Amino acid sequence: MRKNNDKLRILLIGNISPRPSGSTLLFQQLLGHLKANTDIELRVINTYRPAHLTTNLLVNLLSAIRTTFQVILNQGWAQVISLHASRPAMMTYGPLLYLISRAVGKPVLFRLFGGALENEYEALSPIGKWVFGKTVLSADLLAVETKNLVGYFTARGARNIKWFSNCTRMAELPQDEPGLRRPCGRFVFLGLVKEEKGIEVILTSVSECAKGVSVDLFGPLEGAYTADDINRRGCGIVRYRGVLTPAQVYTELFGYDALVLPTFYEGEGYPGVIIEAYSHGIPVISTRWRSIPEIVAGDTGILISTHSPGELAAAMNKMHGDPELYYRMKAAVRRKRLEFSDEFWTAQFLKWCNEII
Repeated sequence: MRKNNDKLRILLIGNISPRPSGSTLLFQQLLGHLKANTDIELRVINTYRPAHLTTNLLVNLLSAIRTTFQVILNQGWAQVISLHASRPAMMTYGPLLYLISRAVGKPVLFRLFGGALENEYEALSPIGKWVFGKTVLSADLLAVETKNLVGYFTARGARNIKWFSNCTRMAELPQDEPGLRRPCGRFVFLGLVKEEKGIEVILTSVSECAKGVSVDLFGPLEGAYTADDINRRGCGIVRYRGVLTPAQVYTELFGYDALVLPTFYEGEGYPGVIIEAYSHGIPVISTRWRSIPEIVAGDTGILISTHSPGELAAAMNKMHGDPELYYRMKAAVRRKRLEFSDEFWTAQFLKWCNEII
């Protein structure tokens, strides 16, 4: 029981990476806001492992043992225990943490990063589904990134499941001045430069792009892609620009007109780069893939089929050739973007913590 003048005490479990990106960036973003809140007290269990060791069974086992020891050590102090994790950790460690929380009589809040949890759930044996249902789906609160997952697991008995969107810090937008409006021609891709994110689709689209359309690619190169290969095949339209830090992403996006993300990546939830584009007030071209249509409506961007270079080129040409359509989309993005404010979702998280105790 919490008295009105008591500070809320949260035991937070998540990955604090020296080079945050994706889910680690989301966790550290939340952590920063919580640390600045004088009405709460935090203790944090860091689950970080170097990227090259995240699939090492022994390293993961030792990490789980260490985390469990720290949870037991701190549970007497905590009013809420909260795990922030992606699919593998939620599937493997979530059930154990649920049992610990029940043994010590403390409420537990799970936050899942990304999508596709339903695929891993469907791959479980009947006993595995029963265990997952009696633990993670029975948590005091399970917060998931997409509305699709809310509906899916509600139908499978989730006791208290909420939507917790991917979110970001809202950029300070300049005022749009009609006399200074520029045509939409500078497109940008941000993310892992690999086939599943649509890089081949982007490169194949160049033959159909209108004059004045260009696409800059930023992100780590994966697979067989090299900067020279991309620039050669890009024919002066698609160019590889290197890797950006989060601070550089914030600055660089102001120089672009729209985002392209022709992804068919199986683990896609709400791509963080779409949320970042909205933060900067720019529309999006992406795919009708998994939960992306939940956040890219007809007024904030254009959705295309997966594996469709022709549709991608047509969408970019449409934004480029129809300034009125483009600026209607920009106005719609400005209205929608506050749905993905990190400050809003931090307030939601604290509200839920107070409710479950």
